[in-house]
Amino acid sequence: MRSARPERGQATVEVVGLWLIIALVVAVLLLTLPRLGPWVARVLGSEPAPTAQRQPAAAGLAERALTGRSGRGGTPTLLAAERLLALELGAEGAHDYLAARLLARHDARLGRAIDATAVVGGAQAPGDQLIATAAGRPTVRIARPADEPVPEPDAATRRAVIAASKDAGVTALGAVPRTAPLSKLLGRIDTGQAVVGLLAPADDVGPAPGRRAGDAVLCEPVDLRWTMGGQVHVRPLARALHLVVVRGGRVIDDRLVDGERCP
Repeated sequence: MRSARPERGQATVEVVGLWLIIALVVAVLLLTLPRLGPWVARVLGSEPAPTAQRQPAAAGLAERALTGRSGRGGTPTLLAAERLLALELGAEGAHDYLAARLLARHDARLGRAIDATAVVGGAQAPGDQLIATAAGRPTVRIARPADEPVPEPDAATRRAVIAASKDAGVTALGAVPRTAPLSKLLGRIDTGQAVVGLLAPADDVGPAPGRRAGDAVLCEPVDLRWTMGGQVHVRPLARALHLVVVRGGRVIDDRLVDGERCP
């Protein structure tokens, strides 16, 4: 009987310790489950990790290009950002990343009704309005150097250069005097055109919006509909395109153009 008392006391201590351990485990689970829940759901459902965890290494430089913000090394262009992103994400992944960021920055301009009366319909009866409503998902295209048109000199410059081409030839280095009499007679027009291209003056205006390398063109197909008496006609009158051109982080053009599909 004397030996039973210590065993009973030890059993009581073990039971209390076990309950304390269970209570501690329950407390830890209650504190960590809210954080573990989304992670378990992503693992089981194969959902991608949050965007903050999947930021590419060149995300900071891409943001500078998207906003036109300068920094060390100047202001990066969208083409430069795309090339750096492609090292990590691939060409398609880089384009998709920049497209998503551009659409997020300029989403207020897209996906909504636009008053197109003054642009397309002209002066209409009071109360009637022509509106453009989104008819498809917007796309993003980044202009390449090959998209830029070749600058053309004015007519006076063209005439002067062609007239002078009978005494000048074109090499890889520039215009040089012609010496052979036969060469003065043959290929005069071809040489004149080449000299025109060689001596083309710098274009102060530059390519049209969307044609300069690095321009981002956000294109959204829209349907044109009349509103009469406050009611919108269900059947669209025509299809058009809503273009938003971004250059150096700034919107330089926002307009409606004719067309069925985005380029």
